Amino acid sequence: MHFRSLLIVLSTLASQVSAPLRAEDAKPAPSGPRGQGSAARRMLNPEDQLKVLTEKLSLTPEQQEKVKAVYARTVEKLKAMRGDKALSEDARRQQFTEMRRAEFQEIQAILTPEQQEKMKALARERAGATRGRVGEAAAKPPAK
Repeated sequence: MHFRSLLIVLSTLASQVSAPLRAEDAKPAPSGPRGQGSAARRMLNPEDQLKVLTEKLSLTPEQQEKVKAVYARTVEKLKAMRGDKALSEDARRQQFTEMRRAEFQEIQAILTPEQQEKMKALARERAGATRGRVGEAAAKPPAK
């Protein structure tokens, strides 16, 4: 009888301890800038991107509308690309890079020369930070 009571207590404790772990496993991967997943998932949403550019580059209301339209087109292209199951991972990555490059060029055309220089500096900063994260990840010893 004592063994049976101990077994019930242990199984109850085990289920209470493992429930939060199962719930943690069920959560989707973070989607913010530091989240896991593809670069497309880690990108800021268009509203946040526009907000950042407006703050950093002092965009006029007219420029904001034009940049917002560029971001909207990019989002539609990304949705179409994600839906294309025939694309290989390499082709998808290449198309994503080309989309981002085209987006950058379209936005550059909307900006004043001074804003263009600031945006280039922001892009260099971001690229350096990304390379740093990739380098840090590569330098970490493999998990055991």
